[in-house]
Amino acid sequence: MSLSSSKLEKIQKLCLEGSHRRAVDMAIPPKGPVRGALVHAMLTGLAGSLGPGEWTDDEHLRTALKRAFVDNGGRGFSQRELFESKEAMLGLGITIPVPTTAVAWRKPSTPTRIAAHEVTTIINRKAVVDQTNLAKLIVGALEGTPGSSRDVATLVWGCGRLGVASSKDISMILWGWAKMGNKALEEGGGKDEADDTVVIWCIEKLTKMYCGLSGIELTNVIWALARLRVYNTIFTLLLNQAVLDVSLELSPTSVSSVVWASGARMSTIGELPTAEVMKSLHHLAISSILSMDPPCIASTIWGLGALGILLNEGNVLPYQPLTAIEDSIQDFDMDNMKSILQYTWTDPSVTACLAPELIRRFEASSSSSSSSIPPWCRSIAEICLYMSRGALQSPKELAEVIQLYLDKVELDLSHMAPVDAARLVAAFSNLSYIPSHHTLSFLINLADLEVSRFFPNTYCMYTIALAQLNQAGHRVPLCEADLTIDQSCSLIWASAILDIQGIDQVIRRLLQASVLLPSLPFARQAIAGLWARGMKDEAERLIGAYATGSLTEATDTSSSSSSSLHLDISQTLRSMGYSNIKDEIELCGVYKADVVIPDLRIVIECDGDVHHLYSNDTGDSETLIGSSVIRDKVFNKAGWHVIRVSIKAWRKCRTSNDKQALLRRLLAQFRT
Repeated sequence: MSLSSSKLEKIQKLCLEGSHRRAVDMAIPPKGPVRGALVHAMLTGLAGSLGPGEWTDDEHLRTALKRAFVDNGGRGFSQRELFESKEAMLGLGITIPVPTTAVAWRKPSTPTRIAAHEVTTIINRKAVVDQTNLAKLIVGALEGTPGSSRDVATLVWGCGRLGVASSKDISMILWGWAKMGNKALEEGGGKDEADDTVVIWCIEKLTKMYCGLSGIELTNVIWALARLRVYNTIFTLLLNQAVLDVSLELSPTSVSSVVWASGARMSTIGELPTAEVMKSLHHLAISSILSMDPPCIASTIWGLGALGILLNEGNVLPYQPLTAIEDSIQDFDMDNMKSILQYTWTDPSVTACLAPELIRRFEASSSSSSSSIPPWCRSIAEICLYMSRGALQSPKELAEVIQLYLDKVELDLSHMAPVDAARLVAAFSNLSYIPSHHTLSFLINLADLEVSRFFPNTYCMYTIALAQLNQAGHRVPLCEADLTIDQSCSLIWASAILDIQGIDQVIRRLLQASVLLPSLPFARQAIAGLWARGMKDEAERLIGAYATGSLTEATDTSSSSSSSLHLDISQTLRSMGYSNIKDEIELCGVYKADVVIPDLRIVIECDGDVHHLYSNDTGDSETLIGSSVIRDKVFNKAGWHVIRVSIKAWRKCRTSNDKQALLRRLLAQFRT
């Protein structure tokens, strides 16, 4: 509805002429929407032309103003128009209350939206509630043309807060409170007593009438209780009823809500449903997931993952969830992708499906306008981390598009949390990629602001990532939380490269632990870290606590190129006259050296792509990854010289003479 400039001009003219009744009738008609601009023009005009006087006692004027401000609740006004109208009335001596918050009209307006505005206006003004009239308005709204989910949520949240709904509406009240209540309270500046009051009131009602709830009402309540983190007896009763009652027909959306709520309880307080309920949940989810919309697919997969019943043997997804992901891949938002990847990144089929889509979205940042770039959100850091852990065809390609994206949205990164910066550092580390100096410095500086307050798992993830990125000498404060013995081992390993404050006390605690020993993978880390720090006696003492040979790393059969390389090197050395050559010999209790020449105390390590980091700034892969740096330090501290032969350099040798020449050149620096 456009505002006629001629109507404004007529009102201003009437005000100048002193025709206050005609100006009021034109600005505030007895029916239809109130236009704030017209009311504002009328009040400011009359205040300027007539000023205070007997005319302000006119009952017709006061009735019209009451309709414009009290009954209307601030709708149709801008904030400026409300403020200036209030000032004008104060100057005229008119004491009609004016709302503090403007509510703009939005057309077409549904009955639900109008009722929602009415409820929020009453709450904002803290006015006395006419429960009879309000109840009629709400009933008319819910039975009329349906509004948006936000309007419905706002309405039922307000009803719950005002206490005007009957017990049979309990599921909608809880749903609306969960959907809108927390956000409204946060915006209000803190926790409100009404929060607990409404939830307690709803639960009291539920204990008396939960058996009569329909399927949709049940799932609304279960979802709302989970959203509000109320995992009490009534939650369990409702969950069991929804899943085990065969007379209830749950829609795919309802199934998704129940599965998500069950997973949320497990994730929050560690409580699983009964085995019977778990079995039914899995059956309901798998059988209906192909009929769900994308957000419900993501919620269902996350819920099953949190319950530990998502993946089959071999950590792979069943056919139905994988098909659902493939069919909806372009419709998932970033939050959906994060929910899916959290429990499925171990399945190569999932990463093979989602990685190209993620790359496509990130690539838009370098070729499209800024409006089409995915806006920064917390889910992006977690997506990058989960994806970097999975099996990828081209890790470097993913790392490069993440770098491009971060460059493009740099201004938005001011909202990034330190923990998200740590996740991105870990993602680049997993992808064996050193981002630009500017990006890496920004991420590290941001993460370091709160690194000591990270959860232990996140803290260890970050320190390991820094070590793998070979950030030698970077100072990291000790974690304020208590570390497990396995986490302490990871920290000792990383301290071979980083300057971790307080690492000496971590080492002492580990060596004094006589009852609980670290698990084998972490014991290997600790021993390597101790060796690399020059603590031979301490390393050997820890080795002695384990069975002989149990700590030695298994032979890596995944890289056939590296394996064939060290065999080729052994044969070439023998052809050069080195008879005392040993292959895959255990050294320092934890490592198997690829090729050893005992007489010369030389270890030859065969380097593949996994041993180096690609640098964005230099455009090459010459930087050794942290694990290889520590490995070299261990061998050096044990009195061995380390020679590294890369696959790329070896492949350039076309003849046996070329190979021998390469080895002679490398060996020459250590021969006496």
